[in-house]
Amino acid sequence: MQTIPLSAAVDCTKLLGECTELGDDPDAWQDHLATGIERLIGGYSTLKILHLEAGEPIFDVARLSQQSDDRMREQFAQCLADGGHREMPALSTLMPFAYRTGEVSFRYSDLRGGLRAFHNSEFYDRYLRCLQVGDAVAANNVQATGHLISVWLMRARGERSFSGREQGTLAFLNALLTRTVGARLSMRAPLSPRLGPRVRETLEALLQGDSEKQIAARFGLQRSTVHGYVRELYRRYGVRSRGELMARFVRRGGLPG
Repeated sequence: MQTIPLSAAVDCTKLLGECTELGDDPDAWQDHLATGIERLIGGYSTLKILHLEAGEPIFDVARLSQQSDDRMREQFAQCLADGGHREMPALSTLMPFAYRTGEVSFRYSDLRGGLRAFHNSEFYDRYLRCLQVGDAVAANNVQATGHLISVWLMRARGERSFSGREQGTLAFLNALLTRTVGARLSMRAPLSPRLGPRVRETLEALLQGDSEKQIAARFGLQRSTVHGYVRELYRRYGVRSRGELMARFVRRGGLPG
C-alpha cells in the first residue's frame, strides 16, 4: 500500500466513524461514504459489495455517486443488467488475486497497456466512452464472510490521472472499512441499536432550536454530515420534519437512553 500523509489517514478514520454513526440506515451510510470519498480524493464514486457463487460475482450492493447524472445512472444500470463487469479489463485476473491475498488496489493507468488499452477495450467502448471517463482507481478488500467490498473512483477525460497517493488513500480507507465494520455493513445489519454519540448530539441541538448549519459549526462537521444525521433521526423516529420530531419528544418527556 502506498504511504499516505497522516492527515489523510485521520480524514479516512473520521469518515468511517461518521458512516458507523449512520449504520442503521444502509442508504444513508452508503451515500455518506460516497460523498466523503469524493471530497477526500475527487472524482465520481461507485460502491459495490459482492460475493462469488460458482465463480460468478453476485452483487449485494451496487451504488453510484449522488453526483452522477441520469446518463451515468443509465449506463451503470445497463452494465449491471448486461453482466458487463465480466468484460472489464483486468477483472478476470484481479478478482481471483483479491480473493487469494485479501486485497488489491490499482489504477488503470498502471495496468498493462495503460490508459490506451483501457480506452480501447470493449468494456470502455460499450459503457464508458459516452461518459468520457478518463482514468479510474479501485480498491478491493475481502472480508471474513467472503464478501468483497469494492470502491471505484473515476475522472473525466481531460482531468489529471489519479496519483499513487490518491490510490493509497482509497486503499487505506477501504481496508479500514472492511476490517472494522464491513461485515455488518455488507449484510445490511444495524451497527448499533442505540443512537451514536454524534447523532444524539445532533438530536439534542435540533431540539434546542439549532439549524443544520449551526450544528455543523458547533461540532466542526460538514453540513452534509449533519444532514445525514438528521435524515437518520427522521427515519428512526418515523417523522418528516423538525416540528414532528420535537412534538414526539415533548410527548415522550425526554431524550432516548
